[in-house]
Amino acid sequence: MIIRSAQLAEKSEFDVVWVAEDYYTGRDAVTLLACLALSTKKVNLGTGVIGAYSRSPVLTGATLSTLDEISDGRMILGLGAGLTWPSWTEAKETKSIKKMRETVELLRLLLSGANSSFEGSPVTLTQDVPWWPFERIKQVRSGIPIYLGGYGPRMIQLAAEVGDGLIVEWFTPLHVVKERISRLRAHAEHVGKDYAKIDVTGMVVTSPSRDGKIGAPLRWIVGSRILRLNEDLAEQVGIQKKKYEKIKKEFQRGNMAEVSKCVSDDLVRHYTASGTAEECVNKLKEYEKAGLKLPMVFPLGCDLELAIEVGRRFKNV
Repeated sequence: MIIRSAQLAEKSEFDVVWVAEDYYTGRDAVTLLACLALSTKKVNLGTGVIGAYSRSPVLTGATLSTLDEISDGRMILGLGAGLTWPSWTEAKETKSIKKMRETVELLRLLLSGANSSFEGSPVTLTQDVPWWPFERIKQVRSGIPIYLGGYGPRMIQLAAEVGDGLIVEWFTPLHVVKERISRLRAHAEHVGKDYAKIDVTGMVVTSPSRDGKIGAPLRWIVGSRILRLNEDLAEQVGIQKKKYEKIKKEFQRGNMAEVSKCVSDDLVRHYTASGTAEECVNKLKEYEKAGLKLPMVFPLGCDLELAIEVGRRFKNV
């Protein structure tokens, strides 16, 4: 199904197919991207995102270089804290901007093909191997685009300073997208970087239906998203404390039918592009107007082919 989806996206002239990884799905991004690299010909392929802390920078560099070779130069590296694997990574590491900065610097070096050394806190690399009798494998291109995924002010600033792009997380309302992009632009200008050269993409949960109705699975997922907010933030998006507590209580009970009743159509539409295909296209346009130069169509709880059709129509409007 994943390979078929990527092929349909390529046929519909999508710009990028992104693959995420986390311990909830139980899948890594790299294996799937290798399959997609051999199953497609033109569409770019990106990690959206892989963890900067759960993988070593040298391993990430070697992996992306190999994927870029397999795909004939179509890879984009989306890097972030991700949903970390608890057995591998201490929580404090996922908040280290210094480590993220040095990881990007080292990856730039590794992916450039330069034969140089690097000293930093994540790793010290010495490119001096006189016993190796052959030339180093030549990379398909010098450098792979690096996008940073994150929502905190410091990560957005780092994306402005060292990234080729910013990835905005899923279920981010329009007004928050605008706020983050404004911060990105301001910091790029502050450090003298041309904002026009920074790509901005983001996961827009897209759930079209033939009849325009919003299904229960999407309501449940929006409900789980709401529970990630504290009560003050929930109230800012129109969720009164009583309803917040009700959703929380029913989730803890596993009563998804009641959760679905608590999540209104308006609330779902606040976080997603949902409804008819036309309504989804219009919502993607709103995200584009808000500053997402390349909105990601993130199909969820819907007919996958219809979601891809929404993306095709959005691209051709």
